[in-house]
Amino acid sequence: MAGHRFGHCAAQKSIEKAKNAKVTCARMFHAGDIRRLGAHAEVAARTGYIGINTLGIGNAASHQRVVPFDGAIGGLSANPIAVGAVMGGDILFVPDFAIGTVAEGKG
Repeated sequence: MAGHRFGHCAAQKSIEKAKNAKVTCARMFHAGDIRRLGAHAEVAARTGYIGINTLGIGNAASHQRVVPFDGAIGGLSANPIAVGAVMGGDILFVPDFAIGTVAEGKG
């Protein structure tokens, strides 16, 4: 659960920096399980910014990998991406994608 808290903190810090810089970037290392990456992009969208969040695992040999749809062995990182933006009024657009259906070790 630490990864989710770290992700929320990184989103909040990026939003604060974006108020002056217009564009910011945050990186996290050894954060653990992020949970729903789109939640952090949604935080940016709710404050009027566009949030683009990605997650890579670095050295795939030492981290969990996903099993592709209808596969038997995990070989790739999930490489999730989420984007949060305001469509108009209170309507948010937050697509949240990853390449697998269940992370290795969680199925």
